[in-house]
Amino acid sequence: MAPPPLWLAAIGAILRHTKRNDMSNNPYIAHLQQKGYTEREIRQSMTPAPREVPAHLQDRFSTYEEYQDAIGEMLNGM
Repeated sequence: MAPPPLWLAAIGAILRHTKRNDMSNNPYIAHLQQKGYTEREIRQSMTPAPREVPAHLQDRFSTYEEYQDAIGEMLNGM
């Protein structure tokens, strides 16, 4: 496979730089960094938790997809 065009690599570099600047311009992240958290720790904590069926509904739905479908059907039927 051929390497990506140079302009595409440049756009990727700009986006990575922008993401880094956005992170440091965010007042919440700046506050966490002042408290001693590293950027890596902050990024890791921002990842969403795994989606699971709520404990009180686990007897009705065996998978999260079933639960999600039921919620969708309930909302679309309203």
